[in-house]
Amino acid sequence: MNIEHVNERMKSLKKSIDEVSVKGIYKIKEVAQYLGVTERYIYSEIRNGNLRAKSIGPIYIITETDFNKYLYENNILVVS
Repeated sequence: MNIEHVNERMKSLKKSIDEVSVKGIYKIKEVAQYLGVTERYIYSEIRNGNLRAKSIGPIYIITETDFNKYLYENNILVVS
């Protein structure tokens, strides 16, 4: 397997994951939209250790538990 093949497979995997929505698992884009901030801001919160996320290759996901903890620790009220 050459590097180009691996890169194509990773792009395909990312596209597939981007199209999937799983209850209790949030993508960076979803969290950013929910909070009304940029994806870049969410990545900086992850990098700074303020928001816990798990990486699956190039994709980051945030569990509902970790997201709720972030909301609580930062006194962010959820209005439904």
